Amino acid sequence: MKQKNFILSLMSIGLSIYSFAQTARVQIIHNSADLSAETVDVYLDNTRLIDNFEFRTATAFQDVTADTPINIRIAPSNSATRDDFFYELETTLNADETYILVANGIRSTSGYVVNDNFTINVFNMAREASNVSGNTDILVHHGSIDAESIDVNLEGSNTPLVNNLAYSEFSNGYISLFSNTYAFNLTADSDGNLIAEYTVPFFPTYNNEAITLVASGFRDPSANSNGEPFGLWLATADGGPLTELEPSTLNVDNVDAIEADIFPNPVTDYLNINLAGNTKTELTLYDIQGRQVLSQDLDLENEIFLGDLSNGIYVMNLSNEFGNKTMKIRVK
Repeated sequence: MKQKNFILSLMSIGLSIYSFAQTARVQIIHNSADLSAETVDVYLDNTRLIDNFEFRTATAFQDVTADTPINIRIAPSNSATRDDFFYELETTLNADETYILVANGIRSTSGYVVNDNFTINVFNMAREASNVSGNTDILVHHGSIDAESIDVNLEGSNTPLVNNLAYSEFSNGYISLFSNTYAFNLTADSDGNLIAEYTVPFFPTYNNEAITLVASGFRDPSANSNGEPFGLWLATADGGPLTELEPSTLNVDNVDAIEADIFPNPVTDYLNINLAGNTKTELTLYDIQGRQVLSQDLDLENEIFLGDLSNGIYVMNLSNEFGNKTMKIRVK
């Protein structure tokens, strides 16, 4: 009988330890463009979790107690205790799940044309790395409070990567792309007007990573206390300051490192590339999925046959000792 009681006691202790050890993985991204919330303190239950958490900054993923209610409070950066909070979230996280929490919205009662209250938006299927080796997994979050719903379009594709994404929403899961250079744009969902165009080299920096692209800031800063302007910012699983993606319209004139005469564009069969010098230059061509479809060394005058490629947009890169020249080539 004593032995049985002893075994039951051990089992009880073991279950208690197991229950206590239940955790979820959480990353927090500060994306509230309200100047009064530019820097905040974050409390988890009775602990100051983050001190002086800055706008457009992300934490690394970390373990947080799961399967039991938790309390998250956001307070000004000069807070003395958790009782100084201006926003509170009470939630229960599921054990062994991974979350991204994005702080959005406006704390101020005036100075902003859209007074959507400060809040935390939660995504509960987050990743800390790509599910496929050699890929970059991309989650998109719309956090620009005065911007209408957006589409994210891969150049040359007739189907948006993300369609009709409204403020505060996340894309429907991750988009997994082979890690390479991509040309894509943001358009207003209502009329298709271009908001911004980007060219992003996911390789090698974000190879095998899961990242979050956050639409951030104001489309009209002048109507919103001259706050930070609209942009697309990138958060990694390691956290730290978000990286701004530079808008770019790729064309023949956008880079002067290599002098070349390139025609015609669009091209049906042959693309002509005439170089200004005899420095060894390499051509590399990628499709819209980032896959290399052509690579060759160039002479002074070149006639490149592209007639066997599918119609669409391709990204061409010329490289030599003086630098790089990148442009879009349309095959039709």
